[in-house]
Formats: sequence, structure tokens, C-alpha cells
Amino acid sequence: MKTFGKLLFIGSLASLAALTSCDKKGDPAPDRAELLMGKKWSVTASTMTYTDGQETHTEDIYAEMEACEKDDLMEFKANSVLTHSEGTTKCDEEDEDSYDETWSLSADHSKLIIETDEETLVFDIQELNDSKLTIKTDYGTGSLVSTVSFVKK
Repeated sequence: MKTFGKLLFIGSLASLAALTSCDKKGDPAPDRAELLMGKKWSVTASTMTYTDGQETHTEDIYAEMEACEKDDLMEFKANSVLTHSEGTTKCDEEDEDSYDETWSLSADHSKLIIETDEETLVFDIQELNDSKLTIKTDYGTGSLVSTVSFVKK
């Protein structure tokens, strides 16, 4: 009887170990494009870090933005259109209410690419979930880096 009890105990431990070591096969992680689309995004933080000789400085760009800039919205659409909307207040009454650009993701979905009339901007995606987006770009020299965070509105 003691042998049977030991076997039952060892078998229970082995089963428990096997169950706890299994990977959970829940819902797959959402696609980054899906996380971007279907919501409006508003900037909540923006910094510029630059190197001036031996010193590194970080400037809070968001603190310098006007209220009419802080309420602007971005909406990523399924047809690769990125719509910028003025929000409730305009900095200049003659500004258009909205304008469109083109957006895409890199093949590995680690970069957000925005094509304007003048240039193509490439941002590293630092964080992306259902309610927050943080992007970062280096302006090619390594001495000027911009980081911008957005939240879902």
C-alpha cells in the first residue's frame, strides 16, 4: 500500500509539472496594424534629445506645444491612409480641418513609415498596445533623436 501511495504521489507531481510547464495557447497577439487602426490617437508626450559636443540634452517639445496642437488627432485607416485632424481648436482658422498622408509598417512590423508630400519618415515602434503608441526616430546623425507618445482617444 505504501508503494502505491508513493507512486500516486509521484504521478500527481509529474502531472502537475507537465500541466504547469505547458504553454498557454490563448488568443494570438494582436497584429500591430490592427492595433493602430480603428481609433484616433492624440499626442501626450514629445521629447527631442540631442548631443552638443560632449553633452546630451533632452528638450520637452510637448511642453512647448500650443493647446491647438495638443488636441490634434491621427487616425490610421485600413487603406494605408493616415488622416490628421485639427481637433477642437485650430492654430490658424485657415488651416484645413484635416489632411491625409500614407502610412505602412515595415515587413517585421517594427517600424512605422509615414509618407508625406515632401519626405518619407521612418519611426521605430517603441511601444504599441490597444491604448498607447510610442515612436522614436534618429535623424541620421545619432546626435538628434525624437520620441513621441500618443494615447487612444
